[in-house]
Amino acid sequence: MGILTLISDYGLTDHYVAVVKGAVLAELPDVKIVDISHNVVRYNVREAGYMLRSSFNVFPKGTVHLIGVNEIESEKTPHRIVKFGGQYFIGADNGIFTELFDDVPEEVWTLTLPSNSTSISFPMLNRFVPAACFILNGGDLNEIATPVEAFNEGERLRPIVDADGIRGSIIHVDSYGNLITNVDKKLFDEVFKGKTFMIELRSKKKLVNKISEKFMEVVSGEQLALFNNEGLLMIVVSFGSPEKGEGGSAQQLLGMSVGSAFSIIFK
Repeated sequence: MGILTLISDYGLTDHYVAVVKGAVLAELPDVKIVDISHNVVRYNVREAGYMLRSSFNVFPKGTVHLIGVNEIESEKTPHRIVKFGGQYFIGADNGIFTELFDDVPEEVWTLTLPSNSTSISFPMLNRFVPAACFILNGGDLNEIATPVEAFNEGERLRPIVDADGIRGSIIHVDSYGNLITNVDKKLFDEVFKGKTFMIELRSKKKLVNKISEKFMEVVSGEQLALFNNEGLLMIVVSFGSPEKGEGGSAQQLLGMSVGSAFSIIFK
């Protein structure tokens, strides 16, 4: 029947995710539902963009992705359907699509399908789910949406390169407390070209001066930097475990979170 993914900032304490899934299954009992995450930092479009951008490429064509992060519709943030790489993305035009795509999408629509409810407080359930089911059933998108030239271009938070090196930001903290940055390997290699450097984290007392290839290069509880599967620089505390007396995670020990700034400077 098809694949539907969900990403949201709803958390798992409340019933919201279950209600969305139940509504989908009531319409399409055989659909495969995949949870990307429901623990996005509240309203944080940039973090949601990182998570979805890092995962949608492994899904087959025809997959529909529902984005429940800061999704209330307004005049400036209409609900869109975007087709990219043969997949469909449904969400509010709040900057999320700029975070997702580096290339121009195949098609963009403004969603015109009426909501299933007079309430505007739950568009994921009342608007996105019916649209997703319509697409997965093979419906003609022109019946529920109006083609537009493009989505609203937001401004992705990109690293800044200056005479001293690179200034970047933390864009995600994973469940291990590892800090994922917006500095990728290509940019790092272009700037430093084998020269010596220092990664400055919050203060000059928290420094890393090499890129590791695996966690075991330092003893447990020591911080290190390496590139993750997406090619993004990641700051880690190797096997940090407060329970074992080996220190906390990078997030705990460095006091950094999504949005925190850091620098990679020439030595």
